[in-house]
Amino acid sequence: MSAIAVVSAGAMGSAIAKRLVHAGCTVYTNLDGRSSSAHQRALDAGMINVPLETLLSKSNWIISIVPPGEAFAFARRVVAVSNSVPLPLPRAFVDCNAVNPETVKRIGGLFKETPMGFIDAGIVGTPPREGWDPTFYACTESGSEDVLEGFAALSQYGLKISLLKGAGAGIGDASSLKLCESMMKKGSIGLFMTMMLTAHRSSPATADALMKELSISQPALMGRLIQTVPEGIPKAYRFVAEMEGLAEFVGGGEADVFKGFARVFERVAGSLEGDGMDVETLRSGVEKALELQETSK
Repeated sequence: MSAIAVVSAGAMGSAIAKRLVHAGCTVYTNLDGRSSSAHQRALDAGMINVPLETLLSKSNWIISIVPPGEAFAFARRVVAVSNSVPLPLPRAFVDCNAVNPETVKRIGGLFKETPMGFIDAGIVGTPPREGWDPTFYACTESGSEDVLEGFAALSQYGLKISLLKGAGAGIGDASSLKLCESMMKKGSIGLFMTMMLTAHRSSPATADALMKELSISQPALMGRLIQTVPEGIPKAYRFVAEMEGLAEFVGGGEADVFKGFARVFERVAGSLEGDGMDVETLRSGVEKALELQETSK
């Protein structure tokens, strides 16, 4: 069976690791500097926490799923440590982070002088669960197709992998696809939060009336708000870098939309760590939406 490294043990990383472990793989991770919650998720998933040097010497693949703002630093750390690790090194470093295409190309460049291949992968969808798997969209540079096909073979262990190949395909394409998908998914969370906070700033009565109107005119949209806003609150700190990456990716005046969402997520993350007032506003809005949803059944 394959030995695979998954770093780190967030909701996505730990769920993917659990899927691999259940398929018979050995899954290593490195939890240096991570929270007690991350350690518990890793334990529950069956991941083996080892020093980075050990991880590199034992793993066939490294799957990087870290907060976007840490993606480049983690890859650089892997390259630095690999210089002191005996061969063979992992076959490839697979960057699965929501970073803009230029950043992923910089990350790929770090591996040019190493024996490790590099794969740009974008994970689209929520973490794996019973009956559901997100899709890994993966690509690499021309001439490294054998590494890409090797990664695709991990589908035998329960991963859903779709290769981006053909005319013009190369490093940056999977990240582009992921970011375009994030414009809708995480951009909508940013829009919901902006709408709710702005309505409440006018008055709590305005916020309640807004939810009532959505329950009448936009019930499907309100259902998505109920589902995604609570999920987005604890992840807001991660979404800041992702929205800033989207702004760089989009460019021009249109980038201001995503810069604005970055500030909203920054505000929510700050509230979560601070006085909690904005977080309470969002949670109260979701509770009101739930009440209205129930009464309309």
